[in-house]
Amino acid sequence: MGIASPRLVIRAIARKVGVSSRTVQRYLLTPHFRERQARSDCGKSLLNPYKDYLLQQYNRGRRRVKDLFREIQKQGYAGSYRTVTRYVRQLAQAQGVELRKYPTGRQLPKVVDQKRPVLTARRAAFLVLRQSEKLNAREYKLHTLDDINLA
Repeated sequence: MGIASPRLVIRAIARKVGVSSRTVQRYLLTPHFRERQARSDCGKSLLNPYKDYLLQQYNRGRRRVKDLFREIQKQGYAGSYRTVTRYVRQLAQAQGVELRKYPTGRQLPKVVDQKRPVLTARRAAFLVLRQSEKLNAREYKLHTLDDINLA
């Protein structure tokens, strides 16, 4: 059995990790591994100031996204229609229904917006693998299992 060429090794790594060969080459050529930078806008949506209003209107039975979008635009919302649609779809999913396919004749439960982050498998892995001294206050609280909302 001969020694595999570096090109074949890079391709195998790329296939295994699910990235391009060029990305693997770039990482192999760097002298040290850079930690992934967090997004600067993480958790800061243009919709955040309007979510309580949308939730209130949704629970009152006002579920037409076009109408809700126009209302919050009048209040100063500068974001996209698609963002509002995604949020209203999440509210509908929380009730177990599809957007625009609401059952007639039965009362749907009220939707409550969770203020704390959901603990997903990915977040749990991050919290376990990250050094505890590098965690911020919110992450540390989750790390110590003080405030968990399981998905």
